[in-house]
Amino acid sequence: MSNSKAVRAHVIAGGFPVGSSAGHDMDYARLRLLQLLHEQSWVTTSVTGDFTDIEKWLPGCQLLVTYVAGPFPNEAQDKFLRTWIEAGGRWLGLHGTSG
Repeated sequence: MSNSKAVRAHVIAGGFPVGSSAGHDMDYARLRLLQLLHEQSWVTTSVTGDFTDIEKWLPGCQLLVTYVAGPFPNEAQDKFLRTWIEAGGRWLGLHGTSG
């Protein structure tokens, strides 16, 4: 299915401490998420390993996908995320995101 309206997505896939897999295969999870998004020709994607600089990545994005084991947003990042969601952003939280 093609969609004429482009969508920007941002993926956060990582463990804690930064750069750690936290006992999970983060490389596989990151790769699969990016492959699935790539299959949608109308989605462009950026990716990081944690919530650092989230205020730089989310403007202009319609979708945030997270697969994390440890990283969580600090207070300022949490405030930014809440504002972004209230403005219409969508967040698909997988795995440890709810922690």
